[in-house]
Amino acid sequence: SVIFKATEYVNTGNITGDYNVGGLIGYAYTDGGSTISGASGSGTITAKYKVGGLAGWLENVSLNNCTNEGVKVIATEYFTENTVKQGYIGGFVGRGHGVSGCVNNSNITYTAGGQYVGGIAGYLANPINNSSNNGEIIATSSNYVGGLVGFLSCGGSYSLSNLKNTGKVSGNNYVAGVIGELNNKSNEYTDYVVTSDKVTNEGSIEGVEDVAGIMGRVYANNSKNSVIFKATEYVNTGNITGDNKVGGLIGEFYSDGSSTLKIYQDSSNMADTPISAQTNLSITQ
Repeated sequence: SVIFKATEYVNTGNITGDYNVGGLIGYAYTDGGSTISGASGSGTITAKYKVGGLAGWLENVSLNNCTNEGVKVIATEYFTENTVKQGYIGGFVGRGHGVSGCVNNSNITYTAGGQYVGGIAGYLANPINNSSNNGEIIATSSNYVGGLVGFLSCGGSYSLSNLKNTGKVSGNNYVAGVIGELNNKSNEYTDYVVTSDKVTNEGSIEGVEDVAGIMGRVYANNSKNSVIFKATEYVNTGNITGDNKVGGLIGEFYSDGSSTLKIYQDSSNMADTPISAQTNLSITQ
């Protein structure tokens, strides 16, 4: 494991590139377990796609307690992969690993229509905790748009805690104040528990399908096992607008297997009967 402690690393200039563009790092890769801690950035970052206020793409490198005050992220195009438009646009990182202790205060506007747009990260491969978004995220033609994360792809047992969005979020499908889609994928014959605690949305959310205050869609991609999602202290006070599969907390819960969504009122009662325990749950409004 390698920890990069970046202290008083500051960019105030404008940066322009095509892809894998960031305020501090364009692209970083390690074999695993590395962290960038305490970094900060500002200035205008302009790219076609795969762009973030701190980094364009981080593979196996997590962000911890980083700031991006004054960062302006501008993305102008998309690239096509398997006929799907891809963007990867984030206030901190376009495509990243994991995040803890980060706060986004910058606005993001993206009109090209590529998917994966978020105030913290467009796409994450590991959990996010203790983070928030206060910026406005406008990507009305894009899928997988979140106030914090556009698309979170994880497997196994893990936790998502202390997440908050106060900014307006606009997208197409899979749009939410916190996470556009949480995709829990696994090919193992092992049961998992995903615990999500103290997650709040106060911003107005606009989209078409799978739209919600907390998560647009929770997808348990687990045909070989069972996943229990324990959602505790989920609070939405923002206005939610959409056409299909629209919910205050979760737009759609979909499972390939025997997964269960359990919503609890508070973390002290998680051993008791949950408020809601349903399989293949779809919340519509």
